[in-house]
Amino acid sequence: MIYRMWLLAFVLFSLITFPSYLYDVKVTEVKTEIRKTFKVVATAYTKNDPGMDGRGITKNGTKVKPIEKPDPVTGLTTIAAHPSFLLPGTIIVIPALSNYPNKGRFIVEDTGGAIKRNKIDICFASRGKAIKFGIRTLEAYREE
Repeated sequence: MIYRMWLLAFVLFSLITFPSYLYDVKVTEVKTEIRKTFKVVATAYTKNDPGMDGRGITKNGTKVKPIEKPDPVTGLTTIAAHPSFLLPGTIIVIPALSNYPNKGRFIVEDTGGAIKRNKIDICFASRGKAIKFGIRTLEAYREE
């Protein structure tokens, strides 16, 4: 019994006087995000394309924001999508396009006659850049 009390006293004394830098414990928070991703077929357009009015006004009545010049407040750029696929006002993220100034973040503000199913149309500032972009199948997710 005395042996146990001495052992307990020794352990407690050791914990109190032992230098804290030798047993420093760091706790880091691990955050796991589960995102529902979906595939989009992305094409590109400009406000001066045939069928556009050249003024750059979307179906929602807003001015288009090309991928090279995102909205200064929200950082979002305009895409066109069919309303049965993505509702107007929906914000999506395309990680493969995160190297652009908008960091891959888009807002659905437009529709188009050729926009069906999972196709989206990304607004570009120049026709040359839109043609260079081409057609790409990309992964996307809705921003919550």
